[in-house]
Amino acid sequence: MIDTKPFGMRELIARVRALLRRVERVEAMVEADRARAEAQLVFGALTLEPEGYRATLNGHELDLTRTEFELLHLLMRNPGRAFSRDYLLDAVWGETYVVGDRSVDNAVLRLRRKLGSLADAIETVWGVGYRLSTRPVGKHPEGACPDGGGPGMSPHRLDRLA
Repeated sequence: MIDTKPFGMRELIARVRALLRRVERVEAMVEADRARAEAQLVFGALTLEPEGYRATLNGHELDLTRTEFELLHLLMRNPGRAFSRDYLLDAVWGETYVVGDRSVDNAVLRLRRKLGSLADAIETVWGVGYRLSTRPVGKHPEGACPDGGGPGMSPHRLDRLA
């Protein structure tokens, strides 16, 4: 008789318990990120006032959606920290999602457009997700961009455009 199980019952239980521990840790991290202080944040010419749900760039108020604001708030509280798309969905959207969902990428693209000269401060971490630069950046010479091609562009898309 052929055993169709890839591993024993004890190993299955151990794997499930390990997954549950990881889920609990991620949930605790998300909750800690949501509960962070509501102090004003400044990143170069960008100012974020969480209590008033207001963001200004060079003194001009930005028209951000709730999602864009929450995404920017999370990134500004954690400059230099890379966030996976899954983590951003949990922390910002706070709901379940469909695998392959491009919501995070679309929100980042819209946010970059609204940030103008600071768009390049939101860096793409290939294979991971996104992070906010540890220091404000402006336009790069000759159209060069630290994440491979400007807001929302991947090096692969640039190759196809050339």
